[in-house]
Amino acid sequence: MATGYYAGYSYIEPFLAQVAHVDAGAITMTLTAFGCSGLLGSWLFGRLFDGHRFPFLAITLSGVPAALLLMAPAASALVLVLAVCALWGCCATAFNVAFQAELIKYTPADSSAVAMSIFSGLFNLGIGTGTAIGGAVVSGPGIAWIGCAGGAIAVAGVILAITVMFPAIRRAKPVA
Repeated sequence: MATGYYAGYSYIEPFLAQVAHVDAGAITMTLTAFGCSGLLGSWLFGRLFDGHRFPFLAITLSGVPAALLLMAPAASALVLVLAVCALWGCCATAFNVAFQAELIKYTPADSSAVAMSIFSGLFNLGIGTGTAIGGAVVSGPGIAWIGCAGGAIAVAGVILAITVMFPAIRRAKPVA
């Protein structure tokens, strides 16, 4: 998921400038809205996650590739760009926090630091590979395609999560 996310996010500013033709002030506003929507995602996690774990995980997980795949179609209007970035930021933050909560729930206390370090390392690997893939897309087909590339990778992440991760979570026993 992080790979898909960062394939798009690493190039969001030039995408907004070159493809969506957003001026510098509106780019700042868009990125601010993106960040604020992450705060909304954290708030939604706190309010909804405990009572609706799997729907919450599925919705927030699916929102990331949806937003990435909507980048190019939304580029025609600033309000659409803002909506896509809000969806993206909200879902990405909410899913990340929810996944960390799941990780902590199923990891013994004496192993939680190692588990979180592995999670962080994998996330950082996703950042690096996503940025590299995004760079290859920008150098190849062009910056207009970064959302499609990131979205395709993120869709693979959704499929993997639903077919492998969710069943594993359902089988696991929470640590007391």
